[in-house]
Amino acid sequence: MPLLDYLLEFVSLGAVGNKQLSECLEKGLDCAKQGHITRALLHWNQARDLDPEQTKAFLIAQEDELSRLGKPEAVLSTGLILVKLDPANGELANRMGNLARRLGLSDLAKKLYKLANQEAAPNEYAFCNLVATLAKVELYDGEIKLLIKKYFQEQNYRFPPYQNDPNLVEKLTARLALDLTQEKEKQLVLVNEELKYAGELGDALKQFELQKKTAALEADPCIPSYESIKVVLKSAVVHDQMRLDKSKEAQDNLINLGLFALINEDSGLALACFEKLESIKSTYKYHNLLYGLAIFLSARSIEGLEQATKTITSNPFDRFGHANIGLMHLKAGHKLLGYQHLLIAADLLDKSEGLFDFDQFVRLAEESYEDNQFKDALRRYEVIAQEKPSIIAWSRIASLHMKKGDIMSAAEALHEILRIEPDFGYIHSKLELLHNKLIEQGDELAIKGQYRGALKIYRKALGVLKVPTTLKKAGEMCEKLKAKSKAAHYFEEYKELVQEGLQKEKEAKRLALVAKAMESVKKGELAISIIKLEEALLMKADRSIFLTLCSLYEDSAQRDKVRDLETRWAEILEVEEKKSKLVKEINRYFAKRKIKTDLE
Repeated sequence: MPLLDYLLEFVSLGAVGNKQLSECLEKGLDCAKQGHITRALLHWNQARDLDPEQTKAFLIAQEDELSRLGKPEAVLSTGLILVKLDPANGELANRMGNLARRLGLSDLAKKLYKLANQEAAPNEYAFCNLVATLAKVELYDGEIKLLIKKYFQEQNYRFPPYQNDPNLVEKLTARLALDLTQEKEKQLVLVNEELKYAGELGDALKQFELQKKTAALEADPCIPSYESIKVVLKSAVVHDQMRLDKSKEAQDNLINLGLFALINEDSGLALACFEKLESIKSTYKYHNLLYGLAIFLSARSIEGLEQATKTITSNPFDRFGHANIGLMHLKAGHKLLGYQHLLIAADLLDKSEGLFDFDQFVRLAEESYEDNQFKDALRRYEVIAQEKPSIIAWSRIASLHMKKGDIMSAAEALHEILRIEPDFGYIHSKLELLHNKLIEQGDELAIKGQYRGALKIYRKALGVLKVPTTLKKAGEMCEKLKAKSKAAHYFEEYKELVQEGLQKEKEAKRLALVAKAMESVKKGELAISIIKLEEALLMKADRSIFLTLCSLYEDSAQRDKVRDLETRWAEILEVEEKKSKLVKEINRYFAKRKIKTDLE
């Protein structure tokens, strides 16, 4: 049984056999020290059934010793038996869960965390660790709560900026506040005139009422209401109704109204806005999230969550998405899922320095690069490259590594660019330049007789660019150092790469011949095209070329040539089949040799 499957079933596994206690304990310990964890578990499980108390005492003592020896797999095996002997020990189950997770056994870790969390007195960290395991965030115990609290001390929804102008509502509020202030000042002037006239008449009651009115006006902070701001935003939307599906500006106005409604918990208006956007298949990147939130706030939690989750399905790194979906799950009573998404959001926010808007983080990286803050720029571009790989991001990373003199890291970044754009000639040239710089350093060491140092540099150069001559140089250095097997490996790879290069040249030449032949066909020069295609066919058995030649000979009324070509084609196919069989036999031979060597 595979180790992982055995470990997952272990907590509920029954006893096996009736061997003597001391023999079971010692055999289990020997197996654990040698790395045979499954066997160790079997022996110790037998010991547990013979005498649980002595087994427990033995394993507690051995756990410390195995930890000291640096054998985490063995420590885990002792811990699993101890967990079975003491299932109420939440601290132990949690600690073993942490160890399992560090060893890459996440399924076992989850089972142990659940065990630690289910007891009458659950371990305080077990739930957090289970959340971190599900979120795939490498944090443990108290670190998890601290990170979530860092960004989500208050459990309020987080909203993306308004379209076109992030300060839209702030500016609108200021404008409306100014209008209110100016209106207040006009009212105060009128009231003061009335107050003066009432004083001249000696009307005490009127003066008292007007003084109260003055005090009320002066106390008015002139803050625009939600309704007044909504009226202004809504007026733009009403104006845009007829061109909603064709105008981005019209859609942006509707998005802003819906967003404003959501922020102010007006779920009815928000839902109406995003339903209209849904009807025209809006491409706004936060549409699914905000539409889902509007549905959720309208007391349709499951439907809302399903809609909102589309955001993180299309972009697993979306900070707004994970944060709000996490809060929605918590409000719906889904504690585990809620904290899972909040932890993912917090982890992403930690990488983007607390910025929810990733475009803003990209601008921050660009500013740090332009301001020569290279350490900050490198850290930021590495985050960007992981989340949104691009030629610009990897180019900047390569450039920053070169400034540090880290050639290998720069080469890795350049290779990432080639993953995106394989035919980027400039990048191939840069890699060649880096490779040649290293070769110069290696050659200098080789001339001085420093073969080991030279070999090290040549290996680096091969990490930048695999060039036949460099493989040959590395092989020669291995010969100098009496490392015959390594030398043979480099020379064999050298031959393969040279052959591969020749094949590429041959294929390029063949394709050029085909291209020239097709040009001749367009010009009506059938004889020239036949010559070119015949030459190309000799280079590779290509059915399309064979059929084209047949057609050209037919068009040229050369039926005898067609029969001759058919005969030659049959011979070509026969040769190709023999080659294929030979290659298969050679591969089988070497496969058998490898198995035999492994057995020896």
